[in-house]
Order: sequence, then C-alpha cells, then structure tokens
Amino acid sequence: MKQIVSKPAIERLTDKECEALRLVYHRLTSKQIAEKLGIIPQSVDKRLDSARIKLGAPTRSDAARLWAEHHYGERFPGPPLSVGDLLSNDDPVSAETPNDHQRPLGARLDPKRIGPLGRTFIIFVGAAVMLAILLVALAASQELFTLLESVLGPPNEPVS
Repeated sequence: MKQIVSKPAIERLTDKECEALRLVYHRLTSKQIAEKLGIIPQSVDKRLDSARIKLGAPTRSDAARLWAEHHYGERFPGPPLSVGDLLSNDDPVSAETPNDHQRPLGARLDPKRIGPLGRTFIIFVGAAVMLAILLVALAASQELFTLLESVLGPPNEPVS
C-alpha cells in the first residue's frame, strides 16, 4: 500500500504534532513520549490523532512513517517490526505500541472508545453471565444436597 501525502497536508502539522510523530517514528510509546515532553499521555494521543487525521493515515505508525518519508526522504519497505521482534532486542525504547488486534481484550474495552451503548451492552452481558453462574451453582448445590441425603439419610428433626 503506497500512500502519497500532499505537501500542504504535511505543512499543516504543528511543531508539537511533528515532535510527537518523530518520537513515534523512533518507536516510543505514548507514555514514554509524555515523560520526555513533560505532558500527560492523553495529550500525546490527541496530538497524534490530530496529525493522523491531517495526514489521512489509518494508524499513528502510518502517520509517523509518512512524516518520516517527507522529513527524511526515506521510504520504508514492508510492514513494521512486530512487538515480539522488538522485545527480543532488549531495548525498551524501541518497542512499538501494539495495534488493537495485538492487545488483550481488557485493553481494547476502553470506556471512552466503546461509548454508552457499548458500556450498557457489557453491563447486561456481565449481569447475564453472573446470573447463569448463580443458577448453575444453585442447581449443583441442590444436586449435592440430594446426593448427601441419599447417602446419609434425611436430616434429623430438631429436639425441642
């Protein structure tokens, strides 16, 4: 997939957006970039999202690649290195933030990204699962009680 960005799109980037893209190009995470710039990670993500939208790139890595192609005049063949390949180098600075499909399910269920309908759906599904577990536990306890009663006999009547 070869993507060409017009020069005006690159020139519309702010200095802060370019700085964030440069650090993503060097494979820093949002948290690492935030520490380096003295800001919070959410501000880094906002800068990167703004730059990504201006450049028409689907991901922050693609936006950084486009910025680097313009800034350094380099083209990068093939896909970026996988996280596993990067971690084998024992260099935490070079680790790229995983894409959504590489993250565990809990990391993808960010309440800000799934919206109110998604949160409501998750609550209902969670409640249904808990109810099913409770019903299975009650049925199992009833079966256990019946089994114990057949082995040990009926419970004794309380003495008054």
